Amino acid sequence: MKNYFLALMCTAAFATIGLMASCDEENPGKESNEGNEPVEFVDLDLTSHTKWKSANENGFYNYESAMEKFGTSLPTKAQLQELKHECTWVWNSAKKGFDIEGSNGNSIFLPAAGYIDCVGDLRRVGELGFYWSSTIDHDDYAWDYYFVSDSVGIYSSSFCHNLSVRLVQN
Repeated sequence: MKNYFLALMCTAAFATIGLMASCDEENPGKESNEGNEPVEFVDLDLTSHTKWKSANENGFYNYESAMEKFGTSLPTKAQLQELKHECTWVWNSAKKGFDIEGSNGNSIFLPAAGYIDCVGDLRRVGELGFYWSSTIDHDDYAWDYYFVSDSVGIYSSSFCHNLSVRLVQN
């Protein structure tokens, strides 16, 4: 019953923010690239020359699975800070997330995809965005982006949370 409820909740939530989604036990909130457009890395003219992927990875990941699957392609805390401070962030209420523009005019979009808490409940889709970094804070916590429509911050989340992933190319 819980899986049925999660699938209904996830499908409705992702429809709300305009993402094509399928929800299954393994990977709820999975985005699809139905147009089969190539996913590319975008140069935002950052000091480090880091390029950010133009789309999220499918689904949500706890910290250990994100590190296992993506490793050094996850941004560091320093790269999160650089994106926050060197780019312009504008909340897009129609798409429910942030348009992030570099000084060269190139941009990416970070959807407020919500998160899955430590007991498996999908929360705050269309309101909050959480994105893992590869940098451990302490014990079972790692640094991540946390944002709402009027605020962007870098916080620390428990490894058991399932968050979005946006990769970088160094």
